[in-house]
Amino acid sequence: MKTNNNNNSNNETKKGNNRAQVFNYNGQQFTMSATFKGNKYGVFGDNMTHPAFVVTIKTDNDCTRFNFYASHNDFCNGVTSLDRDGLRNALDCFLSDGLCYDNARDFSDFCADMGYNDIGQYKKALAAWNGCKRHHATAARLFGSNYAEIINEINEE
Repeated sequence: MKTNNNNNSNNETKKGNNRAQVFNYNGQQFTMSATFKGNKYGVFGDNMTHPAFVVTIKTDNDCTRFNFYASHNDFCNGVTSLDRDGLRNALDCFLSDGLCYDNARDFSDFCADMGYNDIGQYKKALAAWNGCKRHHATAARLFGSNYAEIINEINEE
């Protein structure tokens, strides 16, 4: 959804908050929502601006939040909220981060898979490794050890 940039738009639209969406996975329901936090420049070292969101996932017994940066194209189109497909994309990115950690044999293997091949990239690689490790632990806590299957199931809804 695009934000109306004129001065007559309401605060809810300007903030870019969206209603929680209900998803089903393995017989369980969970909700997702996102809050727009502004636009961020150079998040990925790409000299581009991306819409920044805090995404919330709630299950019956747990809740987590994570940062999600939408595409530069979304920035160009004035996107300040995430629809159902945008939330699916955010979830896919979150779970993919966890799988990057889970699929690596060790830190060295992770670096090779992610293209961190320069000794000068050690700090950046370690930060990415630790972030992926956190996402893996959180995804496993929320959805179980087979959390990779979740994207296929919710995309079939």
